[in-house]
Amino acid sequence: MDENRKEYFVHDPSKHVCKPVKISSFETPKFERLERKDIVFEGKSKTKSLKIDKSRILKLPNFEFRPSRNGKPEGTLVIFDSKDKSTIYEYYYYTSQKIFICLNCKNKNRHVSAKIHVDEKNGEKFIELSKNEHICEPKKDEFPARVINNSNFIIVDREDKINPAKAIVFTSKEKELCYELRYEPSRN
Repeated sequence: MDENRKEYFVHDPSKHVCKPVKISSFETPKFERLERKDIVFEGKSKTKSLKIDKSRILKLPNFEFRPSRNGKPEGTLVIFDSKDKSTIYEYYYYTSQKIFICLNCKNKNRHVSAKIHVDEKNGEKFIELSKNEHICEPKKDEFPARVINNSNFIIVDREDKINPAKAIVFTSKEKELCYELRYEPSRN
């Protein structure tokens, strides 16, 4: 069971040294095929029940996910500073531990992290903050200024290797000047 009480099974077939066996070899009078609902595991689950200090929970709209620098849609977690909503702390996903980490604090040898959870009752995501406080300063949120309204850009999709897809981004409402951005599929 994971921290949200969802059942999962981890298996890496590439690590087997044996060959798979036909299921028909197991279907004999000595063996009975069961559905998962018929199986009860004895003993404790390796997952602790979810006990979170309520003072470390952060709910929407106090955070949001944004694309990472390499284009991953929810690769950056942004937590708005409680004193000034125009400043933020940025966290980056740390795959091996399945948590988000504040890199500015990490660069100062402080481990400040956030873990994503889903409320089973309403399906909403919430954040569990680590016990460690930030030693870095929040930074000005410049993301809203970089968001371009759909009336100020055009996507030209030519499925052609010589003339790949492009984004034409206008610098003003008058649309007199623009930037032309070429799409690079290898970097998404």
